[in-house]
Amino acid sequence: MSDSVSAQFTAADDQLAVALLVQPAINAALVHNRVPLVRHLTLVNRGTEPLPDVTLTLELLGPDGALTEPWTRTLTAPLPTGASTGWDDFRDVTPDRALLYRTDETFPVDYRLTVEAVGKPPLQLVAPSWDRPCGRGEQLSQEGSTPGRPGSPRVRGEQA
Repeated sequence: MSDSVSAQFTAADDQLAVALLVQPAINAALVHNRVPLVRHLTLVNRGTEPLPDVTLTLELLGPDGALTEPWTRTLTAPLPTGASTGWDDFRDVTPDRALLYRTDETFPVDYRLTVEAVGKPPLQLVAPSWDRPCGRGEQLSQEGSTPGRPGSPRVRGEQA
């Protein structure tokens, strides 16, 4: 699934693979206009046996903790070998607008997905937002500063 305004993040081990398609930058305007932050989640059984009792938990975390209640789903039937399943309804993954109104474009957010299957180690995927405070070698650009906010330069460079 492709979407030009979304970013896809993946993780895999010898048993499972996951792909998460998300809005890479989060701000109050997107939430206010009800732009979906999570577009799609795919789970694939890469193992040699069907996987029973698989639980997926998606969290949206800001610098002060959770921005939403965790989104949790448990498969109701074993996932056959080589099969995949997916989700497109993430209306519950919407932060409180009041939390975002106090922020600027350097507000860091992580999407954290944990997949747990009985008898298997958990698989975790952390998808960081693009808007990150400086400190890991990114370059600052004063011309990229937010108009009217001279003290809040934008981060340019690699995706965190």
